Amino acid sequence: MAARFGPPDPSYKGQETRERILDALYELLRTSPAAKLSMADVAARAGLRRSSVYNHFKNVDEMCLALVDRSTAPVLHRVYLDNAPDLASYALHGIVTLFEQWAEHHVVYVTMLEIYARDPLFARAWNENITQSWTEQALKLYEADVEEGRLRPVTHPREMLEFFSLSIQHQFHWLWRFGVPTPDEAYAALEAPFTMLWRTLDIPGDVPLDRNRISKALKQNSA
Repeated sequence: MAARFGPPDPSYKGQETRERILDALYELLRTSPAAKLSMADVAARAGLRRSSVYNHFKNVDEMCLALVDRSTAPVLHRVYLDNAPDLASYALHGIVTLFEQWAEHHVVYVTMLEIYARDPLFARAWNENITQSWTEQALKLYEADVEEGRLRPVTHPREMLEFFSLSIQHQFHWLWRFGVPTPDEAYAALEAPFTMLWRTLDIPGDVPLDRNRISKALKQNSA
């Protein structure tokens, strides 16, 4: 049950009903975890017969992955910064952009990580499309920075960068698991893994996180 990280074919039959189902699921997920929802719950919220829902999805998890596709596929490319001048710029851009996506789509992302924990096929798809893809570009920038003398070499840089990426994802899930965080909570959660990265690589100066940008993202999506 791996996510495609993209929408269905434009010619998909029953698209209007499918969107109605996903809208109903989204509303239910605002107050209940996916594991507690049934197909009957979604059908009732959408005003459809349960058989109509089964025509589109086999179970709630498959429905949730379709919601992940719909919400995240159009914006995931923003996490990557083409032609980044160095690793620090790339990391700051990617993680703060991902934070803004979490603020906008936190209902979907929290659900996604619930499925991640119990579905190895989805976990593999997410790791390949998100964590490993981000790490590959970060590793190239790290190697260029080391060659130019901007960063000191470390042991196992790939593993270090993957750990950083996974730590950020864990922080985001923790922040939104029980509601929308405050700006101070969000800033502290982001600052911790960034400080670890800065100190490990001896990046000069303090972490230049934009507190106003973080606050703005939360304010715009606090409903």
